[in-house]
Amino acid sequence: MIEYIEKLVNLVMNLDIRDLRSLHVTYLLTFLKTKLTNAYLNKIAESFLLYKIRIRISDPFFDGVKLASRIIAELKPNINLSDVKNIINLLRKNLKDIDAVFVIDCFSPIEFITYLTKLRLDSFESKLLDIYFTNVGEVTRYLTSQAGESIRGFSEYLANLLNTKHYDKYSYFDKLVHESILIDDFLFNISHQNIYSRILKILQTYDSILITSDHGYDIIDVNGFIYVTHPSPSKGSILKFSNIAMYLVGWR
Repeated sequence: MIEYIEKLVNLVMNLDIRDLRSLHVTYLLTFLKTKLTNAYLNKIAESFLLYKIRIRISDPFFDGVKLASRIIAELKPNINLSDVKNIINLLRKNLKDIDAVFVIDCFSPIEFITYLTKLRLDSFESKLLDIYFTNVGEVTRYLTSQAGESIRGFSEYLANLLNTKHYDKYSYFDKLVHESILIDDFLFNISHQNIYSRILKILQTYDSILITSDHGYDIIDVNGFIYVTHPSPSKGSILKFSNIAMYLVGWR
């Protein structure tokens, strides 16, 4: 999976998209194009992206869609990765000298890849781990019932076990999709600047950060309209990420 993520990131970095919202829209549309080819996606692109970027990602020979499809195929729920203790044991084996933990409620693989790319564009080092939590219940409490009892509690729990110096959490992202939201409104209302500034603030104080989540979200089709929600019934689901939480490391 990481091999395909790295190829996709390199491909998108060559598009030279510096704006975080535009970067996020580019990745989201790329993943959606693995399932959809309708005019609605072109409308979204026209609302958020410069013409030169729209042309590149709408090119039928744009390899990003093929790579996104491979990533989706490999990001399957894994019952062996649904136990927080097993995940933390894997993290402790694979990570050294992490200074801070930042838990962002409801971040999907699309956001993790977006922020991985943004950190690199801003001259930080970053990588996604080949480890992901499978949230069988597709809701926060499935994670927090195992550790921490709340998102802040889980952040502190993870920080203690990884022996980090700092922990924090961000919950507004989850509130954005709780009642289901049209994808256009979702993209417009994400406070990327708020989230990213908090990451930068941590990296100004500490050398490294581990960013993770409790679950992602789903993208569904309801009578021709595309919504972002979580969790969702399998029927009508275009992209299903509400059962996946990834781990991103950034350092300077």
